[in-house]
Amino acid sequence: MKLSFHGYYKPTNEEFDAIWNEAIIVVDANVLLNLYTYSATTSEEVLAFFGEFDERLWIPHQAALEYHKNRYGIILKELKRYSDIAKAIETVGVALRARKQHPYITSELDTRFEGIETEIKKELKEGESKHRDLITTDSICEKITELFDGKVGLPMTEEVLGHIYKKGAVRYAGKIPPGFSDIKKPDPDRYGDLVLWYQLIEHAKTSKRPVILVTDDLKEDWWAFTGDRRIGPRPELRHEFRSKTQCDLYIYSSDAFIETAKDRGKKLSESAAEEIESASRERQLDAVEKRRLKQLSHDPLEQLHERDRILERLTRDPFEQLRERDRMLDRLAHDPLEKYNQIRDREEGCDEDEPDESQPDKEQPENDE
Repeated sequence: MKLSFHGYYKPTNEEFDAIWNEAIIVVDANVLLNLYTYSATTSEEVLAFFGEFDERLWIPHQAALEYHKNRYGIILKELKRYSDIAKAIETVGVALRARKQHPYITSELDTRFEGIETEIKKELKEGESKHRDLITTDSICEKITELFDGKVGLPMTEEVLGHIYKKGAVRYAGKIPPGFSDIKKPDPDRYGDLVLWYQLIEHAKTSKRPVILVTDDLKEDWWAFTGDRRIGPRPELRHEFRSKTQCDLYIYSSDAFIETAKDRGKKLSESAAEEIESASRERQLDAVEKRRLKQLSHDPLEQLHERDRILERLTRDPFEQLRERDRMLDRLAHDPLEKYNQIRDREEGCDEDEPDESQPDKEQPENDE
């Protein structure tokens, strides 16, 4: 039975040993892009950590392409976080010093806060300056380039890509992993994960070696879930990979890969491991909440309540939370409950001069955030 349903069986300890001793270590683009969200010290340690695998390291052409296409975007996003935090701290300071309003604080505590505020702003400014330098002199990119020198897969021809896109349309319609979670992306971007998948398969056929894929993509087209709990790689992926290559595949998130590799003798400082684990935990929470958003009840009232609860928990970054709330509220304007509220307001004379909007709008497609 195990031969027929290989993907549903977790590898034995002996099988895991064989995978870890022989496997090609494949790094997804999102793992490299996340290096820009860690502290400089942790990013350097992670790159050195991957470097310990030396000739076993490899990156598919699709993953390398996505890294280069999205590198500037992630740098600019992190830069904005510096300014957002600085503005938030300044807003708190202004509120605390508003003497005419409660809550009052003592002058001694106000003075202490001003000192802390100054120190934080100074450190933020220094960090922002260093991060801005990545736009012109990207030390992380330089180290990644050196790390993967001679270890990047070849691109596929336009003809081969065309065949993959056609297969993808059929696979996505049947929710065959990977990639179907990206179906709302424009062509051909929606097929990026599938292109990477076929590149992995072709490389394993050529090398005749098992593969460990390290990815921070936590969507359900890569992982199996029981409720909100991620229990491991999709069994369909492991089964398809084995049937087409006669080699084993296992998939890890970056924190799980690092923890397992440490248990097998690789070295990373505890502070770096803790930072990566914390960041991964936040990404997992975000992924769970986004999955819940897609599974909401059709009851418009319950949708509003549940969306509000989810948005409160969606991220520990309050600024991203506000931006996400704004996007969600734009879409909620098309919900029946919102229409009901508009009609009720007019009946109460709140908007007597406004034109009638009681007729339902045409349904608008929701964006896949």
